[in-house]
Amino acid sequence: PCLPKAFGDCSVSFTYIGKKFTVYYKQGENKSVKINGKDWTKTVYDEKYKKDVIFMADNDMQDENVVEVVY
Repeated sequence: PCLPKAFGDCSVSFTYIGKKFTVYYKQGENKSVKINGKDWTKTVYDEKYKKDVIFMADNDMQDENVVEVVY
């Protein structure tokens, strides 16, 4: 998602296919994504947006997941 700077740091929690997720969005200089404490570099090419996007396969998911996004 595109978050405006006015949002600042925020978070959201949800359940997806029985797995719990908490996503923390933090403003910062160096954009990055960490999933369960690990730098995440898996991507797939998105034909609609014509760029690589972060990808997490079902088998990468744990029962509870923490996603940290620096934007």
